[in-house]
Amino acid sequence: MKIVIIGSGLASISAAKVVISKGYKPLIIDPNNTTPNKSKSSNYFIGKDKKYFPINFKKNKDIPPYSYFKGGLALGWGGSALPISNEDLKNWPIDLVDLEKYYEEILEEYDLLAKKDLLENSFKIYTKNNKIENFHLSHGIKKLLNEFSKKEEIFLKNNILFGQSRILIDKHNKKWNEPMSVDDAIDDLIKKNKVDYYSGYYLDFYQELDDKVILNLVNEYGERENLSFDKVFIGAVSVSSTRIYLKSHKIFSKTIKLLATENYFLPILSLKKYPPFNKNKFPGIFIDFIDKNISNNWIHSQVSILNIKMLNAAGINIPKYRGIQALFRLVSSFLYIVQFGLNSNDSNYYELNLEEKGKLNFKYIELKQSVFKRRKLSRKMFKFFLSFNIILLTPLQFFGKNFKSYYVGGTLPLKEKPTKILETDILGRPINLKNVHFIDSSVFPDLPSTTFAFTIMANSARITDNSL
Repeated sequence: MKIVIIGSGLASISAAKVVISKGYKPLIIDPNNTTPNKSKSSNYFIGKDKKYFPINFKKNKDIPPYSYFKGGLALGWGGSALPISNEDLKNWPIDLVDLEKYYEEILEEYDLLAKKDLLENSFKIYTKNNKIENFHLSHGIKKLLNEFSKKEEIFLKNNILFGQSRILIDKHNKKWNEPMSVDDAIDDLIKKNKVDYYSGYYLDFYQELDDKVILNLVNEYGERENLSFDKVFIGAVSVSSTRIYLKSHKIFSKTIKLLATENYFLPILSLKKYPPFNKNKFPGIFIDFIDKNISNNWIHSQVSILNIKMLNAAGINIPKYRGIQALFRLVSSFLYIVQFGLNSNDSNYYELNLEEKGKLNFKYIELKQSVFKRRKLSRKMFKFFLSFNIILLTPLQFFGKNFKSYYVGGTLPLKEKPTKILETDILGRPINLKNVHFIDSSVFPDLPSTTFAFTIMANSARITDNSL
């Protein structure tokens, strides 16, 4: 059986490992076999206009996140690994039990930094071999966790869960401060000759004929090539996957809703000074709750030490003058930063449409209800954090990078019985197709606020496992 996987992000790597476990050697097709210099940019995972991927937008905030680098958007992932919960699966045609097996299998291959804590009340760890080390936590985060633990009854009274952040790392990664590396995982599969890797081409469109799928590939010089496969798994990141679907089914000039999760940052002022920990790349504390006055879904937040990389990710650049840098180090020793996330049902979204000539048009849609929910959430957490003598600086609220989300999807939602265009069955297949499967977050019916990279991996493995 000839099997191809489009893309090289988390969904694709997860699918590749399932295919390999079934005794097949898949081909991975990727538009780019390089990764950017991560040390020089916090935006390396955001795509740009290319001849072979033309885009049109009016403002920077109108561009949703996508990538054509090896590793995809996972290059910007910090390793946070919290599974989805039943409450966030209400609109899905599958249950948590359908994903649990695959969470467990992923954690057989990777290490999870996690402790048994209140988070387990709704978010299982799914492994008995979790690493309880806290070397990725700064002194300030450890102290704050300790303060939270002393007053755990405040959390329980407010139906709020908290715990040490859960981070997925490579078992053999010698860099203690690096999460699981997707590009390294690809290189390892190539080196061991478990996959074939074909770079420099992107998938323009597919066509299923009888039991074969014909892929029309294009390189950046415009040269085309047709290849035939028995099974196709598309994990090209939601924006690219949606473009492939629209082009393949000749859906032009139709406005498509691209779901997004609301993400914004707020500083927290502590009255105690802690040593800076700027080398840390991980969040330190997860805080999760459902407040039906704000949302019927889980609200997720991550508390971290304030550092340069965190500010860059939020769109704030500290000038490199020596005096300003010294002042920043002083100020940051009194500050934490919290990132709040809302479910896509409570968030702004994007609109996109594909022109017949291939250009994608984007527009970011801002909703009044999102502003209202954000303010209500900030007020709630301001009062809550006061219980621990720390102050959430709500007047300094700033919403993500250029006012846009980091997580998108939901254009090709899973349905038990799909009846409309843009719907897929529980194996990610468009209507009337047998051997084309979409495996990334484009098939999520809605997007959880919890960092859903872990669920992208599990759902991709589920689709792939049940399709072979």
